[in-house]
Amino acid sequence: MPSQNSVTQCNKFVSRDIGKHIPKKLHYLFLFGVRAFMLQPVTSCNSNARVSHQGSRNAAEQQMYRLLRHSKLFLLVWKAVAIQLPLKDNDLVNVDYSNLGLLAILSFAKQTKRGRAIPVLMRSLASNTQGQKKTHPKYQKLKEYYLTWKKTVQADQYTFVIKSLILLLYLYSTQPKLVFDRGFANKTIVEFLVNHPQASNWRGF
Repeated sequence: MPSQNSVTQCNKFVSRDIGKHIPKKLHYLFLFGVRAFMLQPVTSCNSNARVSHQGSRNAAEQQMYRLLRHSKLFLLVWKAVAIQLPLKDNDLVNVDYSNLGLLAILSFAKQTKRGRAIPVLMRSLASNTQGQKKTHPKYQKLKEYYLTWKKTVQADQYTFVIKSLILLLYLYSTQPKLVFDRGFANKTIVEFLVNHPQASNWRGF
């Protein structure tokens, strides 16, 4: 659990330095997202919404619904992050998954050599089996959820990584050196890194 001081500093940075790049008409929704996901542990989207919103339960959940589906705000926030925390071609960026219930968080974090890496892009998708054996009680539920997501978006976890790499390039207009673990050594990803004309630095296995 981060200290109260670090949470306060992070809140000030995001609200002030990132927030100044967000249009006024979206600023309230942006600050709601900051309160909901940065200043408290994540229990669930609706639960965090109710704690962070001063209105009724229904109003809080409607606000969370708007936030999670506002793709324009998503891009505006990450563009603001790109301005405040620019990437260079010689930067090292860690690429990894974290599991959060039925979700997997794909994160790109810039190495600082001063402790923790700083996230520069995060995206969520349905978690696959998380390395569970077929005999594990959670295996079937995770597999079914992942297959439903895969059919809905017409993509798998590997093409999702590729699309995220393209988004990283779009947001930052640079090609940092990426650091993967062996779990990303999939044929589809490797072929993209080798054949993509702008991926000369993207070989960090």
